Amino acid sequence: MHDAVRRYDITMLKSLVAGGAPLTEIDEKACTPLHLAVDGPADAVLEMLTILLSSDEEEISEILDLLKNETRYLVVARLLISERL
Repeated sequence: MHDAVRRYDITMLKSLVAGGAPLTEIDEKACTPLHLAVDGPADAVLEMLTILLSSDEEEISEILDLLKNETRYLVVARLLISERL
């Protein structure tokens, strides 16, 4: 999933999320796919985050827990989740 986000591969990202790929996986730099998406280019950020946060509620809860000390990422995630609900 990290590679799909790094390449801004929306089609692959949708496929991975639909297939149940873990959103909480951490890469070699301790980043989740959400970290990478937030730091992506402006024109891709919203679409990638919307896809990432379209998974089930339990996984979203795990992501929010991972981000609890990272205000910038947490604010973005919470805003997108509130728009979704």
